[in-house]
Amino acid sequence: MTHAARPRLTSADFDEDYYMHHVGRPYRKDEAWLRFFTPIADLIVSKIRPRRMLDAGCGPGLLVELLRDRGVEAYGFDISEYAIAHVPESVKPYCWQASVADEITERYDLILCQEVFPHVQRADADAAIANFCRHADDVLFSCPLVVDPNVPRHVNFSSAGHFARIFAESGFLRDLEFDASAITPWAMRFRRTAASELAGPAVVERYEDLYWSERVRADLLQRQLVQAHDRMANMERSWFWRLRKPWSMITGR
Repeated sequence: MTHAARPRLTSADFDEDYYMHHVGRPYRKDEAWLRFFTPIADLIVSKIRPRRMLDAGCGPGLLVELLRDRGVEAYGFDISEYAIAHVPESVKPYCWQASVADEITERYDLILCQEVFPHVQRADADAAIANFCRHADDVLFSCPLVVDPNVPRHVNFSSAGHFARIFAESGFLRDLEFDASAITPWAMRFRRTAASELAGPAVVERYEDLYWSERVRADLLQRQLVQAHDRMANMERSWFWRLRKPWSMITGR
């Protein structure tokens, strides 16, 4: 499916209106957002244990703050001037305004990028992946499997397979044993892999597309089963079913 080209987004597209009205609930430091980011911070600290980490697209820096509270030398950047202006005071020195298209200048043990790429032009997103891979050997990456074309700030509709292919071209493969679902159900961990273990990028792309296609199909089937059970339960609670049951026992029908 093709989508009409949309202009590159800038800091002005991610202003106060965006953070207050277009991310599900107002995006600011509160209990709800801290509950969302705390399992992510705990996953990173307990399972990956990076010394230095970069959050690419950090918003107002809540994850950076949680990681620093846990002893990680965490940093973050975001394209939004508004978001960076609202970073907690304790981590302001460690967060800055930048785009994922800007070259990263230092090395990190881990780079995290979550739910950013729907807002980044395909060419810029591909370049950003290569950018991440030049500056870390480990990347936690999350981008929705289905990007709604009706959302004005959505400009990139690449598949999971496409992103996996770009990672593979930089020598990274998905760690199939790592459960990144604390971030999102579709989050993935990519790690630098020895050349002898790399499949061709086209094979990687096809694998990822087939994997996620089957995952989406399985999730849809599960939802349909749940809905069917709900309908049966509602039917069994109805007066018609209650009256019919004794009649069936008498007549055998």
